[in-house]
Amino acid sequence: MPKLITGLLAAIALFACGQESSPTAGTSTAQDVLGIYSNPDMADASASNPTGSPSNQGVRIASFAVQLPEGAYIRAVGIYSRLYNPKAGTEYTLGHVFQNLRLRNAATGEQIGDAILTLGISDDSSENRNDARYGLDSDVLRLGEPVYGFLAAPYYGLPQPARRKTADVYADILPDPSPGAVALINDHAATGVITPVVSVYLTSGETQIVWVKEPMQRLYIAH
Repeated sequence: MPKLITGLLAAIALFACGQESSPTAGTSTAQDVLGIYSNPDMADASASNPTGSPSNQGVRIASFAVQLPEGAYIRAVGIYSRLYNPKAGTEYTLGHVFQNLRLRNAATGEQIGDAILTLGISDDSSENRNDARYGLDSDVLRLGEPVYGFLAAPYYGLPQPARRKTADVYADILPDPSPGAVALINDHAATGVITPVVSVYLTSGETQIVWVKEPMQRLYIAH
C-alpha cells in the first residue's frame, strides 16, 4: 500500500479514535503530537462581523496551526472546502465565491507558495486540481472537492525551529459570487468551510497526511 494512503488511513484512524484534543503547552505530549488545529485567535464571522463583501480583496478565510513532532518536516499544505457535497446536492466549490487563494505564515506575513488565481468551479477543471507534486494526489484526495496545494520555504525541506507553525488563508471575494454558494457559507453550521491538510515527513522517512482536528472558523459574506 502506498505510503500516502497508509498515512491517510493512519490519520483517519487517529481521528476516529477521538484523539483530537489540542496539546497542552509545556508537556512532553505537546512536543510529540502531530496534528492541525484551528487558530483560536481568529474569531467566527457573523452578520454583524462579516468576513467581507463582494469585491473585497485579501480577506482572511481561515487560520490554523500545525503541531510537529521533533525532527518532522512539513512537505506541503493543501486547502479544500466543505462546500462540495454532490450527495447532498451542494456542488459548489471555493471558485463560486473566491479567487486569488493564498497562504501566509501568520508570524511573518510571508506568502507560502504561489497564489492560485483561478479556482475552478467543476471537479474536472484543470485549474481546479493544483495538488500534483505536493504529495496530495488523486489517490488520496477522492473527496469530490479538489485540493489546492502550497509548497515553499521555510516549509519544504527545512528543519522546523518551532514545533508549531501557524498559517493564514487569504482570498479575494468575487464581485458577483454565486448566491447559492454564499447562502451555503452563511448558513454552514458551526464548522466553517475551509479544511487544511498537510503532508509531513516523519523522522522514520515516511510521509503522513494529517487533517485538521477541530472545526474551523465560520465565514459570513455580507450581501
